[in-house]
Amino acid sequence: MKWKNKGHEFDAIGSKYKELKGILVYGAGELGVELHKILKGIGADYKFVDDYLGVEKKYLGVEVVTSDEMRALMREKGYIIVLAFGRLNTGMLLKQLILEGMVLGENLFEYHSFVDFYLHIIAAYRYNKCFIYSCGVKVINTCTLRCEKCMSALPYTQEKNLSLEEAMEETDFLFSKLDFICYYGIGIGEGFLYKDLDKLIEYTMEKYKDNIGVFAIVTNGTIVPSERVLEMVKKYNISIRVSNYYSVPGWKEKYAKLCEVLKKHEIIIQDYKYDEWIDMGWCDRKKEKDRRMTQKKFDNCGMNCRAVVKGRLTYCIHSMAANEALYQIDIEKDELDLSEEIEDIKKIIMEYDLGFNNNGALTMCQFCNGYININKNKVAVATQLKRG
Repeated sequence: MKWKNKGHEFDAIGSKYKELKGILVYGAGELGVELHKILKGIGADYKFVDDYLGVEKKYLGVEVVTSDEMRALMREKGYIIVLAFGRLNTGMLLKQLILEGMVLGENLFEYHSFVDFYLHIIAAYRYNKCFIYSCGVKVINTCTLRCEKCMSALPYTQEKNLSLEEAMEETDFLFSKLDFICYYGIGIGEGFLYKDLDKLIEYTMEKYKDNIGVFAIVTNGTIVPSERVLEMVKKYNISIRVSNYYSVPGWKEKYAKLCEVLKKHEIIIQDYKYDEWIDMGWCDRKKEKDRRMTQKKFDNCGMNCRAVVKGRLTYCIHSMAANEALYQIDIEKDELDLSEEIEDIKKIIMEYDLGFNNNGALTMCQFCNGYININKNKVAVATQLKRG
C-alpha cells in the first residue's frame, strides 16, 4: 500500500484506544502466555481471565480475574477482551460474548487478528511503543549448502558475515528503535557458521531478553555447534529451527549427529520438513511491467521477514539479499531510514511493518514470484548447484 497520510494512516482506529484502561487476556494456555510476553514487552496494562486460575489471583506475576469479574470490568468501559484459545473454544466464546453485546473488532478480538493487526496499532497509539512480529539483524550471509533456488540467493552473493563488533552495534541500534519483537533472528544463512555466535547470543540476551519473545537460530542441520554455543543456547532457551533437507546427499547423517548432540544437552529441535519449495524467480530476471500487478502482488504476499540493516528497516530480508547478490539496484527508497529523528516515528514504523511504503510495493517485487501463499512456482527441495 502506498502512503497517503504518513504517520496517520490508522488514526481512525488508533484514536479509539488512546484511553484504553486495559486488555483482558481470556485464556492462560500457550497463546495466552505468548500474548503475555508481548504485552509485558510493550508495557501494556493487562489481566488474565481464567475461572480456574482466578482462585489464585496471580499467574506469571499478572493479576487473574474470573469471567464474571471480566464482565463487570467490561461494563465499566475502557477494556477490551482478547480470546487466546484454539478454534473451537474461540468460536463458542465469540458467540456468547457477541450475544451479550460485545462488538468484534472493537472491544472483542480473537488472538490471531489481534496480534497480526490491532495490537500493532494499540501499541503505537496507546503506549507509544513499537511492536514487530518478526524482525532481526542481518549478521549471517553465508551457508554450508549451495541451493539453486535459495530464497535469499545466497550461493550467488559476495556479502560477508558481520564482525562481532558490527553485530553488537546493529543489535543495539535495532533495540533503540523497536520495543518488542516476537520472533528475533540474526540472518539468512547457516546460523551455526557464525564464529562468535556464543558471544552474540550472550550479549543480546543479557541486554534485550525482555524485548524478545523467541530468539531463533535457523540451521540446515549440517553443523554441530561448539560446546560454548550449546551452553548459551541452553542457558537462554534459544529456539533451534532446522530446515529439513533430507533430499541432499549426506544430509541425513549430518543431521543425525546434530540431533544426538542436542539431545544430550536437552535442547529441543523444531524440525521443518518440506515436500517442495517455491521458486522466488530471482535467477530468471523476469520483470513484471504492470505496476498495478506488482502492487497487488505486494499487498497479497505473506512474507513476514523484517530486518534492520545499517540503520535502515527493510521490509523483506530475502529480496534485499537477492538484490545484493544478483541485481545491485538502489532500493533505499523501499526502506525506512531509522537514523533520522522523525515525528511520529513509532507510528511510521508500525505502518511500514503493516505494509505501507512510498511506492505501494518494493522495487524487487517486480522480479519476485511472491511467498508461499501466492507463489505457484514449485521446485524440488534444496537442489544443489554443481561446484566448479
